[in-house]
Parts: sequence; structure tokens; C-alpha cells
Amino acid sequence: MPSPADPARRGSRLTTLYVAIWGVMAVGALAYLIITFAGRPGALSQVAGGLSPVVTGSIDTSADPSEFEAVKQSLTAVQTDVQGIKDALGRHDARDREVAALRSDVAELSNTFALREERAQQLSSRLAAVEARQSVMETVAAAASRTTLQSQAGKEAVEANTTVTGSVEDRRTSAPAVRAEPRTATKAEPTQVKPEKAQTASAAAAVPAFGAPKVVGAQPKTEAISGPVGLQLTSADSPDALRLSWLKLSSGHGDVFQNLDVRYRQIPTAKGNIYRLIAGPVADAAEGARMCAQLKARKLGCTVASFAGEPL
Repeated sequence: MPSPADPARRGSRLTTLYVAIWGVMAVGALAYLIITFAGRPGALSQVAGGLSPVVTGSIDTSADPSEFEAVKQSLTAVQTDVQGIKDALGRHDARDREVAALRSDVAELSNTFALREERAQQLSSRLAAVEARQSVMETVAAAASRTTLQSQAGKEAVEANTTVTGSVEDRRTSAPAVRAEPRTATKAEPTQVKPEKAQTASAAAAVPAFGAPKVVGAQPKTEAISGPVGLQLTSADSPDALRLSWLKLSSGHGDVFQNLDVRYRQIPTAKGNIYRLIAGPVADAAEGARMCAQLKARKLGCTVASFAGEPL
């Protein structure tokens, strides 16, 4: 791209060449006049006097009028050329002023475009920051909603287990009393029974009759776990080591951990802090025990625990 100084330099060269050409022509015309008037000394006075017929001295009748016309035309041509040179110089000056105005306009437009580009870059950076912040907020909101749903599901499971356990205990405690009342009443009507025999009969009547045993071995563990249920997988001395362990477990056993999140819990000991890796949540303690059995079959450590702690 040419520099702003190139048009001015090119214009000055053209002007110099133009003036030189007209100068050569003027010198040639002047030389012609000198040669013409050198041979005829009286012709110069006649031309200077405006070709007046009144002459103080004698008139040289040997001069040809056509020569005077030629000289006149030459002078007129020289004047016309000089005027043309002046007009050309004026046009060149006007063109220089226009070029200078155009340069200033171009510089102003360049500054305006630079400011607009800078503002566009600032706006794009702000937009990127806003989009990143919005994505982080959406991720946090999704994690919070998922945690809330999981905690509600865990609470509902614990309440259901507690309700079932309480109903079974109520049935056990209420059955002996219902059965003891009719027997005691029927034996008290015919004869008066001795106190020792009455106590023996009431104790015998207070023994409830149980049916087939039910499997409730996991209920004590469920009561001990508060909140969502998880799987304690391993322990390490730092959260970074737990991240590496979780990466290996999730990549090697994705069929088990594909729908689970992970947290860690800090346990202070005499030798320092220990960090435990907990994956979850699972539906209940029975589901956790089933998954632990599946992981133990693959020679992996697993224990049913509360799904609580800090996100890993």
C-alpha cells in the first residue's frame, strides 16, 4: 500500500516537468524575438508604440507587416502559455488541498474503525464471560436439584422402612393384650382362681404366636444411616488420590457407577487426615448391599454408608 506522501511527491514531479516544458517554449519564443528584432532595430519601437502611424522620425518602409503579426501572435501565445501555467498551478494547489482533506478523512475513519473494533472485542469478551457464568450457574442449579431429589428419595425410603418396622412392632405388642383379655375374663366367671395359677395363666396368654420369620436383617443398618445411602469404596491421604481412584473405578466398572455421583469425607486420625471415597446415592441399604456384593465379587472393597460429604 503506498504511503500518504507518495501522491504529493508524484504531483510535485509532474508540476516540475510541466513548468520545465513551458519554460523551454518561452525561452525559444524569446530567442525568436531577439533574432527578429536584432535584424530590424526600428521594428521594436513600432511594436512598443502600439504600431502607431505617427512617428517622430523617418519610417522604415522596408518592414513587412506580416512579420509584425507573427511577433504579435508569438507574444499572445506566450501570454496564453503563462496563463495556462498559472491555471495549472492553481489546479494543482486545489488538488493538493483536496488530497490533504481526503487524508484527514481517511485518518479519522481509521481511528473510528479502530475504536469500533476495540469495542467489539470488549463486548465479545464480556459476552463470553456472561455465557461462562450462566453455564456454571446452570450446572450448579442442576446439581442442587439432583441432590434435593436424591435426598427426598432417601428420606422417603427411610420413612417407608420406619413405617413398616413400626407397624410390625405395633402388631407384636398389641396381639398379646387382645388375646389375654378374653381368657382372663372367662376364667374369672365360674370359680375364684388362686393368685399363683392366675399369674401363670396370664403369662401363658401373654406369649404371642408368631408366624413365619421375615427377613429384616438390613433394617438396623438402614436405621443407622441418615439421609441418602451410598457406597464407601476406598480411602486415601488426599482428594487428588481419590480423584485418580475414582477415574480408574468409573472407567473399569462403568456398568456399576454410570449413574452415580461421588463425594469424599475427611476423617481426622492420630497420624493425619484420611479421605474416604463415597459413591451414590442408591435406592436403599438393600440395594447398596447388593451392589457391594457385586463389587466384592470383582475383588473391590465396598461398604454401605451415608452418602454425605464434599463433592469431589
